[in-house]
Amino acid sequence: MKRINKYIGLLALVLFAASCKKTFLDETPRGSITPLSFYKTANDLDMASAALALQCNGAFNQVIGAYYGADDITTKRSGNKIEFSDFDVFNANSSNSRMTNWWNYFYSTIKSANSLIQNYTKATEATEEQRNKAAGQAYFMRAISYFYLTRTWGEVPMPTEAIVDNTRANAKVADIYNLIVADLEKAETMLPDHWDGKMKQNGIDLFPTKGSAKALLSNVYLTMAGWPLKQADKYALAAAKAKEVM
Repeated sequence: MKRINKYIGLLALVLFAASCKKTFLDETPRGSITPLSFYKTANDLDMASAALALQCNGAFNQVIGAYYGADDITTKRSGNKIEFSDFDVFNANSSNSRMTNWWNYFYSTIKSANSLIQNYTKATEATEEQRNKAAGQAYFMRAISYFYLTRTWGEVPMPTEAIVDNTRANAKVADIYNLIVADLEKAETMLPDHWDGKMKQNGIDLFPTKGSAKALLSNVYLTMAGWPLKQADKYALAAAKAKEVM
């Protein structure tokens, strides 16, 4: 009898578990941060912008070997100086860590910028001005990342969404510059003239401003006028945009 009661109890437990299976196994990951749950408030936008700036800063928080060719940054062929020396003599290759670090940081910046651009309008608990400021930073950071990438490598992948696709084909240099210009034009209209509060330190703006977007756009136009695009009409645009900054 005890054995029968034991089996009956076990059967009842199994049936109960089966009846509750759907709700028991349903997960509600309230602790997980996703694009659907994160981009809601002005504070969310501030955190996303800070993380974006941190990624971009990582790219420049080192000696940029790619832009020191023939500048005698080092004459030693030993230790970590070898990679710098490779740039001095124009003999750097794809295995040079000064290049791979740059590549990784810029694409991390682009991925974060794409996510912010795709989702900033969902921050309904933030004001329109707060949303625009966040998006302006994302457009600026994406533009400067692609600017250095294409000047260094030429044709590179050009994702505009927060999806990693390692099979993506390279974009044409002209198309990359068109995106850079479009991003900076958007940034120019969205960024403030100056920041305040924690975005400012010792009277210095810590984040890009409207003037930053104009200055970078002038540099972009000047570069487009030269190699490899050789679009001479961009000289006048570069001068006009620089004059706006001055």
